[in-house]
Amino acid sequence: MDVRKKNKDEKYYVKIRVTHMRVQKYYPTDISLNEPDYDKVMARTPKGKDKDIRIELDARLAKARAAINSIPVFTFTEFERNYNTTAKSAYDIFPVFDAIIREKKAIKKPKTASIYQTAVNSLTNFKSKIGFYDVNARFLQEYQQWMIDNGKSLTSISMYLRCLRTVYNRAMKDGIVRDSSLYPFKTRGFVIPAGRNTKKALTKEEIRLVAEFENLCSSIEEYARDMWIFSYLSNGLNMNDIFRMKWSQIRGSYIYVVRNKTVNTGISAVLPITIYIGERSRQS
Repeated sequence: MDVRKKNKDEKYYVKIRVTHMRVQKYYPTDISLNEPDYDKVMARTPKGKDKDIRIELDARLAKARAAINSIPVFTFTEFERNYNTTAKSAYDIFPVFDAIIREKKAIKKPKTASIYQTAVNSLTNFKSKIGFYDVNARFLQEYQQWMIDNGKSLTSISMYLRCLRTVYNRAMKDGIVRDSSLYPFKTRGFVIPAGRNTKKALTKEEIRLVAEFENLCSSIEEYARDMWIFSYLSNGLNMNDIFRMKWSQIRGSYIYVVRNKTVNTGISAVLPITIYIGERSRQS
């Protein structure tokens, strides 16, 4: 029990302490107790509700030990990844979804985390309880048809199914699903439909009209127009990358930009986007 700080109920949270190389970290549970109740729970033979709490705490501790025993070389990062995959069970896909969502948020990818969360919402609306062994070709076909019947676009269907495939792959990697012959995402099983990405390009005349348009109502609209033109002249650089730009990326007559979405892809040689700065722009 962590007695350093009380919660709003004037109780202390019970936490699991993990020590490695003299470094201690505490992992909270959702159980909070005062000191007399904690002593009752930790007694040799707890009674009634104290016994129920003790069983829950013992289960949390067993889970932490199992997470530690599954790691060949201990690190806190690997422990947290294993421990936070709530209930490594083949009978529930959603804890693995939750673990991936937390990972995406931790590496500052809220948009990707949001896509996985939307996939969770879609799947739970289709079926509230889903295990990995439920996910076969027939299940995937029925889920796809259900989304079509509910007006989902092909792009959304493809996106949710790719999230589910990633979760299944993670489960196989972590040993949650051990029989690889059951893998449903294969050429002779279920093939995820490709989403349509229709490109709608403006003509040169339409671009000129935007660039020369002056009847704007505010400086905010002028700024938005200028940012759009800059994006167009920068090979279609998206706003996320534009607003992350730094002065250090300007070298001589060029701006060098590595797109944020390629930073953590594992590609060894990511080529930057090169943007030429004209003489007039350099002087201004």
